[in-house]
Amino acid sequence: MGTHANEARPMGQAPALLPRHLPVADWDQLLNAVKDQLRMSVAEERAAMAEPLATRVRKAVLEGVEALDLLHASVTRERDHYQQLDRQLQELRADQARMRDQLHVGAAKPAAAGGVAGGA
Repeated sequence: MGTHANEARPMGQAPALLPRHLPVADWDQLLNAVKDQLRMSVAEERAAMAEPLATRVRKAVLEGVEALDLLHASVTRERDHYQQLDRQLQELRADQARMRDQLHVGAAKPAAAGGVAGGA
């Protein structure tokens, strides 16, 4: 993962751009980083710092929203991919059922024809 949500940035600096896609394996890491950042923004030991609480919370929330946007986009992309795979699987199953039916019909015809020919 290129950017961690809990990395400190100088005051007034824009949030770092996160990648457009986040691998599924990194989802837990990013979610945990967001939670840690939000907890750290209101932690008592940081209250003595020069940066006011409201500013820290604002920055942490904006970073969290940015990370959640990335996760949301990744989840949407994965869901769409799984839905496409599910549709393909359903089509393959339907094709398989049709082929099975055709094989049964094709196998039944020669047997019926052979039975008629043998009885004549």
